[in-house]
Amino acid sequence: MRAIQERIEDGTYPVGEMLPSESRMVREFGAGRSTVVRALQILSMQGWIDREHGRGSFVRGVPQQGSERSHAGASAFDASEEAKHNRILTAGRAPLRIRNWRNREFALAVRAAGLDGMGLTPHKLRHTAASLAIAAGADVKVVQAMLGHKTATMTLGRYGHLFPDRLDEVADAMDAARLRVLAA
Repeated sequence: MRAIQERIEDGTYPVGEMLPSESRMVREFGAGRSTVVRALQILSMQGWIDREHGRGSFVRGVPQQGSERSHAGASAFDASEEAKHNRILTAGRAPLRIRNWRNREFALAVRAAGLDGMGLTPHKLRHTAASLAIAAGADVKVVQAMLGHKTATMTLGRYGHLFPDRLDEVADAMDAARLRVLAA
């Protein structure tokens, strides 16, 4: 990810121009496709690039100061994918690697918790985390940032049914304001 940012900063990838294809970036940077895709998603969220489905990714330029956000795990995409560099962490037996985490660690943890056979996946945990955040009162923009969605519309499309219906609350507030105006 940092290499792409540097190429945008130094003009190798000029503003308004299309970035090289994902396949070309995989070859150029020696990274896996999923790493390149996630790096492009993060760069898009940070305002470095625009992604257009079916057309490619286009350089927007260096984002304004303060428009960049911290994204959990983003630093993992700055590292080389050589075997010695793609460790997530070390957990006793062997280093965890991005490609083997689900089978070696997640599946074992699910079994140890007695939850195997329930079809539990990291993606389902993501949905659970979003649902719990909404239940705890998080607004749509917070959930959008938490999940890395490009737009609040995407978040509402997936989780809108979980947000509480606040029509009564709004009606009460409007009625109270009307009564204050009438009393004055």
